[in-house]
Amino acid sequence: MKRLLILIFYINFNILAQVDYPTQLSSSNEWAEYSWVKFESEDLLADEFQIISNQIDNSELTELNKFKLFIITNHIMGTKSLFNTTVGSQQKIDLVTFLAVNDMYTEDLSMSKSLSDIVSAKKREISLIKNNGKLTTKDVKSIINFDSSISSYRNGEYNRTVRVFLLCREDRHYPCLFILKDIYGDLVRRSDGLIWSLPALAKSKRGISYNKTNGDTPAGVHQMDSVMLEANRKLSFGKFRRIILNWINGNFFEEGTLSFLPKDQSSKLWWREAIIARDVGRKYLRIHGTGRINKDSKSTFYPHVPTSGCISTLEGLYDGVNYEGQREILEEILKASQLLPVYSNEVNISGILYVLELGSKESAVTIKDLKEIGIE
Repeated sequence: MKRLLILIFYINFNILAQVDYPTQLSSSNEWAEYSWVKFESEDLLADEFQIISNQIDNSELTELNKFKLFIITNHIMGTKSLFNTTVGSQQKIDLVTFLAVNDMYTEDLSMSKSLSDIVSAKKREISLIKNNGKLTTKDVKSIINFDSSISSYRNGEYNRTVRVFLLCREDRHYPCLFILKDIYGDLVRRSDGLIWSLPALAKSKRGISYNKTNGDTPAGVHQMDSVMLEANRKLSFGKFRRIILNWINGNFFEEGTLSFLPKDQSSKLWWREAIIARDVGRKYLRIHGTGRINKDSKSTFYPHVPTSGCISTLEGLYDGVNYEGQREILEEILKASQLLPVYSNEVNISGILYVLELGSKESAVTIKDLKEIGIE
């Protein structure tokens, strides 16, 4: 019995030490979501899952999380039983999106014809986003210039907060570029008058797409909500605190996301990547540095380091230069928020992040690209 208690403590301690979450895991849904992330990463042991299961009250779970735990159980136990479901509106959207992205699991679910038809329709939507969800340079300029300072979303909680833009290539093998607007809607500039910018990477180290766990950072609109309370796990996340990204809450019409975009973007598809990633259950997206070093100078994103789905800023010593990109973006966001750029103010970071794909050119995004679309 004593050995069992020690094992439980050891595994639970390691779970809490490793999970990237703003608070300790407490609810059944948080435990289920964490289990799925570890399962998808092929890092979930049977004994660990059994202990996690003891933390979970199935009656509290969403239908999607019930299904995810069912899949994990089938896999770990080697069973082939079927999951029966009757789901309501939003939970149906989540489960349908999950099934459309992960069709290998549909055989584990007893589906009615009506549910099967909805899943097929969602697959077609995802295919449309992939094939027709491209931004024009005119779109990008319009989005950057748009005054999104007034929004009814969450009673105006993000009004007069910073706007951060991450401009990437459609092929995420190439570095992206951050630019920033302050709380007055003005582009942040350096002392010489040039637009402030910072290179970053939004590429999955697993080489998988935005709608999968640990995939590329999805294009679209995201909330920035404070920072992690401490800069722990420095090998993975670097020596500075990471910025917490959350999804925009939504419904069928997605008024929240659209309130931060020009009206002509409502019929576009590019921003729906973030909606699909949200509905499929992706979690724990951050902006962070890294303690890892890219030793492959021939990689297209050198010296940046890919992540498990987050946005990584450049950190470390390369060619005699010590990069501290995360420190820089934290300080610039604070100054743009009219806050002193000090550690104690990092928890007050709040704003909106736009992840935009700027064409298919096989090169890093640079200030020159901005000038070419009329942003200077």
